[in-house]
Amino acid sequence: TVGQAILCMCSDSTVSSEQLEVIVGHFIFIGLLCRQSLSIPRAIYTFIRECSVKRCAVWPSVKRELLTMCGILPLISAPLTRHTNPDIIAHDASSTGWGIVRTRATEDQALGWSQWSELWRFKRLSPKDWAPRRRAFKYFPEFVDSWKSLDVVND
Repeated sequence: TVGQAILCMCSDSTVSSEQLEVIVGHFIFIGLLCRQSLSIPRAIYTFIRECSVKRCAVWPSVKRELLTMCGILPLISAPLTRHTNPDIIAHDASSTGWGIVRTRATEDQALGWSQWSELWRFKRLSPKDWAPRRRAFKYFPEFVDSWKSLDVVND
């Protein structure tokens, strides 16, 4: 488990930054359920940056943060029965600026869309159906034209 891996990092005399990065990555994934937990690692990031090419002895501050992370793991939870938010927001950025659009959907629509991962298009759709933009416009035809989108957002 992640907790056992964290304790192993604390008991080793030396660790590599790559090993620590993997452990912190797993903790961050779990910590997204309770974002306050993401405030714990600070010295760990400094350790990863400064000890990037060799194994180093675990600093006391890093060990303290690792033990704190391990200690709060059983407390990290999120209610999985929450209702889906019907406010749908999409954002994107480019070298010339950024854009944000928002629309409202029924709770059933939002729940259905949230259960689809865009990466699945490569495994579950034929190549001719991979076009995510065309599929999205099927649900939101008002956003096909970017100028028209500005009118919708400004309304």
